[in-house]
Amino acid sequence: MLFALKYRPIENRTEAESLYVHQLASAWNPPAATIRHHFHNVSGGGVVFVDIEKDIAPLLESLEPFRPFVDFGIEPVLNMAEAVAISLNVDEWKASVLAGAVNR
Repeated sequence: MLFALKYRPIENRTEAESLYVHQLASAWNPPAATIRHHFHNVSGGGVVFVDIEKDIAPLLESLEPFRPFVDFGIEPVLNMAEAVAISLNVDEWKASVLAGAVNR
């Protein structure tokens, strides 16, 4: 399953803490996950797209050293074509329910 891992430095992070985070990040290799993309925001922070085959717990554990210095948001994501297909199927189902209710 594909996850977007959004991150931002905490406010008032010190220079020493930033250096520590950079050292951690350069050695970071999430277990049981494949990094698909990693983008850095010009304004700070960024987003990493990771593919996880099984349990998300090892990924969460690998982020724990960063928690005092970085705010995270982890969200499952879908390919746009898949998301649109799902939305279309749901719209068809809703229309069929509505049509059934109107025909009563």
